[in-house]
Amino acid sequence: MNYAPYMTPDGDWAGNFYADTPIPQGMVKAPDGGRYGMRWAGKDWASDPDSEDRVDTFIRGPDAVLLAERAAMSCTRWQMIVAMGEANWAKITQYADSPDAPWAMRIIISNAVDVPRLSETVDALAWVLGMAPGEVDTLFRAATAMKA
Repeated sequence: MNYAPYMTPDGDWAGNFYADTPIPQGMVKAPDGGRYGMRWAGKDWASDPDSEDRVDTFIRGPDAVLLAERAAMSCTRWQMIVAMGEANWAKITQYADSPDAPWAMRIIISNAVDVPRLSETVDALAWVLGMAPGEVDTLFRAATAMKA
């Protein structure tokens, strides 16, 4: 599943759209007449009544730019591991091995292929590491700049 931010006619971030096909880079115009229940269908918007993607309020100003950047941030597991460094990765694996870690979290830590910045898993792992949101952004910027 691919995803990217979309914007209002005023150019403000309005949410994310999801697609099974490749999607345009950057932000695109939000669908006319609605802010939820829509999916990108390759060339245009399509109705998706089962979509859980819903945006009830628009976000404006500098926060909109940061949220749009975060929505587009994603890296591979190896990029994340290398960017966070050996000491932080050791903390994550120690957490995964502890009885405090939920079973699903252990599976995600050991098997994730892609790591999207706005996932709940990233928020949980940032909490384990004691990282602020800005530090997580910096980590993702470093991770996405890495090449194998």
